[in-house]
Amino acid sequence: MASRIELYISGADSAMPASLFAVLDEQESPSEILQIGGRAGRFGTESSEGVVTTLYEEDLPDVAQAFSKGKPEIIKHSTIRPEMGTLEDFAKALLSFKRSKIREEGLPDSISSVPLCEVIDVFQEIHRSDNELFVLAEDSMEEMKEIAEAIELVDMSLRDRFTFCICPVDIDSPIQRNALLRMALGYSADQRVELLRVARIPNKIPSTSLQLKELEDKHMVFELYLWLALRFKESFPDIVLARECVEQSNLLIQAGLKQLTREEAMAHSEKKKAKRANKRAQRKQSRKLAALESEA
Repeated sequence: MASRIELYISGADSAMPASLFAVLDEQESPSEILQIGGRAGRFGTESSEGVVTTLYEEDLPDVAQAFSKGKPEIIKHSTIRPEMGTLEDFAKALLSFKRSKIREEGLPDSISSVPLCEVIDVFQEIHRSDNELFVLAEDSMEEMKEIAEAIELVDMSLRDRFTFCICPVDIDSPIQRNALLRMALGYSADQRVELLRVARIPNKIPSTSLQLKELEDKHMVFELYLWLALRFKESFPDIVLARECVEQSNLLIQAGLKQLTREEAMAHSEKKKAKRANKRAQRKQSRKLAALESEA
């Protein structure tokens, strides 16, 4: 890699408002030269134009050649997970390999019969990277795969299954997982999914950490219902009720947090008082023992 020193020296020489000196310890690729040189100058300042040079004169032709090729190709699109069209292409390819098995199992000869979790596995294997910048994408794919496995037995098209797999849900939460499965089953059966059949909001402030966690999970279920309602309006009609439940559960969560915090503070205060009383008793006992020893 090239080492570089970045200097802001517009006051020293007006002809060189900002310079970047690149020491080419090794032969750099054109893209690396452009990346290093692109840091010269300060956009939006009087020194918006910079100068790129090298420590050794013989390296200048490499820099000039890299910049003579013009701007690098602009990346027009990027994503942390595959788009639906990409997964459909992979599903079609898998279908050609699994067609005989799918027919033996009596399943429709279509990409909807290909498990989405298997499609994701193949996509991950082909696009796997050791670069740490891709950790976020890997995590996102794993979450998709876990949801796909949870609703694998629910009958729906690959496109609808993909939509369910990118929904905001904590699949490790039993409450959220069961709610997602109920919603998926209702949607698959072409039913109107009623919110109160999925989750009900408690009518009291949570008084324990367990109750608070349960309420937080139900709050996320109401959010999930709204998310699905934006995409499948016909199947998830209780939008107004869901919004009310989101607001009400949020108020209960805040009240529960205040109550639990206050109770924890009181318990901590009582513990400190008991500790101080215990120390006073120990000191008093020590003084009695010292008095008895002096009398003896």
